Order: sequence, then C-alpha cells, then structure tokens
Amino acid sequence: MKLDDLTIRLRPRTAWAAGDLGLTMMQHWWRPAYGVWFASTLPIFALAHAIAGWTLWALLIFWWLKPVYERVLLFVYSRAAFGSVPTVWNTLRQTPRLLWRTGLLWHLSLGRLFSWTRAYLLPAYQLEGQTGTERRARLRVLAARDSGTAILQFLIYSALEFILASSSFVLLILLLPESVDMTGYGFDTYPNATQFGLNVLVYIGISVVQPAFVASGFALYLNRRTVLEGWDLELDLRRLAERLSALRPDAGALIVALLVCAALPMDRLRQRRQGAIGCLQSRR
Repeated sequence: MKLDDLTIRLRPRTAWAAGDLGLTMMQHWWRPAYGVWFASTLPIFALAHAIAGWTLWALLIFWWLKPVYERVLLFVYSRAAFGSVPTVWNTLRQTPRLLWRTGLLWHLSLGRLFSWTRAYLLPAYQLEGQTGTERRARLRVLAARDSGTAILQFLIYSALEFILASSSFVLLILLLPESVDMTGYGFDTYPNATQFGLNVLVYIGISVVQPAFVASGFALYLNRRTVLEGWDLELDLRRLAERLSALRPDAGALIVALLVCAALPMDRLRQRRQGAIGCLQSRR
C-alpha cells in the first residue's frame, strides 16, 4: 500500500466517525462494490438452491459463506481507496488468491459465530500478508482499541439484516392469497414458490447491508492504522517536502535549517549558547 496513492483524507477520527467514513466510501464506490457483490453471490445463491432445493437450508448455506463475499468486497474497497478501482472481471480473477491464507477456515468454522470483530480485523488478514505469530501479534495490537465499536457495528448491521428479513417475510405473508395454508411453520410446510420468494427477499436484505458492513470495518481499520502509525503526519510531511523542493534551493535550504533548529530540544540550544559565551569569554 502506497500512502501517496490514497484518495481518502486521513486524519485521526473517533471510531464512530470512522464508521461514517465507511458509509461514505460505500456510497462513492457503490457501482464496483455492488457489481462485484452480485457477480460473486448470485452463482453461490443459485448453487445453494441446486444443492438444498427450495428450502431454508439453501439460505443457511448462503448465509454461512458470508466471509467469502466479505473478502471480495474488501478487495474492491482497498484498491479503490488507493486510486485503482478494479473491474468485476479482475476481482473475480483474484478471488482464489483472496481466499488463500487469509484466515478463511477460521471464519467459516468457530470464527463464523464468535468473531464479531471480523470486518474490523479482516484487512489485517487480507492486506498485510502476515502469518503465524506475526499475524497474532498484529491482531492483538489492532484489537487493543476500537474492538468494542467493531462489535457494536456488527450487532447493528446484524439487527438491520434481521429487520429487513423479517419485514420481507411479513410482506410475503401479506401478499399471499387466502387459498395458501400457512398454519404450519416447519421447513417442509411452505409451498416451494413461497419459500423461494422468501429466500430471494432475504438475499436482497443481505445485499443491502453487507457492502456497508465491510466498508465500515475497513474504514475503522484505516483509522486505527492512522492513529498507530501517524499516516496523516507522514502524508503532510511528504506534501511539505514536495513544496520545499519546488522552491529555490537557497530558500528551501533555509527553511529546512529553520525547521531543524525548531525541532532541537531547548536544553541543547542552551548548552550551545553557553558554550558560545564561554568561547567568547576565553578569547577576551
């Protein structure tokens, strides 16, 4: 990642302000994000129904594989944030690499239920390329702060998905003709077309929420890196260096000398002043 290519204005933000930045990122890059989302999820949605039929089990399979889609969305946001918006085809070509050595097995097993900071820590798995002890140490550093906000974001977006799914279910019930018997609520009591319609409505609800969820987690990660490593200061110093290089050489050297003098500790300046006075007195 090259900081000079960043298209986002970095500065230390509160955790919730970083989440708002993620929503802004999603709104700005919604075309590539949703293009990649539907290109990667629709085949899996259809395959799940081909395997499990028109049942809730097909929807459960699709829901369980959400960590796979999150990696694809993160690829889009990370490339777009650094000035290179990927195409749908390029993203799909990179998908096998995105799934390799990025903690996917953990997030599809126990981490699927217990890793509530998944969106916040996912960039460390996918973008930093660390493994083993280094990765665990990196995750501990990131999780030392803003984990509570990441968990709250997870709960909020999960609640939003549940609300959309419940609303879709109620809407479907209201639109059914009176001839359809809905007295039972087991897996096999719904008509196939009704169950498939419910699955489609839930899929739409997940599609609305998931790109925003991944973008908020990525923005929270960027904010944490900014606080830890001073990315905003580094960028400001680089811009200052570029401005100084554009000045005349004498003026640039003078400004650099003044900045160096201003950065010296006061005790050193006093010592040099006392040394200069001592030299003058000795000459006298």
